[in-house]
Amino acid sequence: MNIDWDKVEELAGKDLSQSEICLLLEISEKELNDTAKNKAQMADTIRRGRAKSVLFVAEKLLEQCEKGNVSAITWWEKTRRGLADSVRVENEFESAAAAASEKLDRAIARLAGAEEKKSARDPGTG
Repeated sequence: MNIDWDKVEELAGKDLSQSEICLLLEISEKELNDTAKNKAQMADTIRRGRAKSVLFVAEKLLEQCEKGNVSAITWWEKTRRGLADSVRVENEFESAAAAASEKLDRAIARLAGAEEKKSARDPGTG
């Protein structure tokens, strides 16, 4: 059986799984694996298809950035360069945790102070 490896690469570039590719090509996964010269050919074809799609999307994104598309620039900065709002969220969480810890410390100190006052008033308890 002849496999259209260009079609396999194209479908892999659209993020289809091997089983989905076989379904669309109307062949079994066993036929696909048996027809491949070796497993490396199959893996290389799928990786190449996916890499071409990543390149295509990156090129389109950069075109949008060059046109001044603020959304594209923001997305690029946050995802491709690793910058994200999560740093701010983490800082907000740390601030909230610190404030809660401070309140807890004050409450414990008040309870300890109340216990000391009670013991001072009534030396026979505690």
